Amino acid sequence: HALESAVLARTGVNLRGAPTATAEHELEEAGAAADDAKEIIALMRACEDARFSPNGVDANAARETWQQARAVLDRLEGRPA
Repeated sequence: HALESAVLARTGVNLRGAPTATAEHELEEAGAAADDAKEIIALMRACEDARFSPNGVDANAARETWQQARAVLDRLEGRPA
């Protein structure tokens, strides 16, 4: 999905199917701050939960999640190479 692709583009880390601890470690190895790595994983989980929710997704909650994702992606964009 979009967040996964954006993280891959910015860090070179493929999160698809990676266990949480592995994904966090790989993100940190790629230069992400530990807090940002944890937030990315939490956002990925929130997206997956929303995707498979039998009750649908509240549009405001989806917008808020995307705003959080954009903020962390912007921080990744500015990380040192």
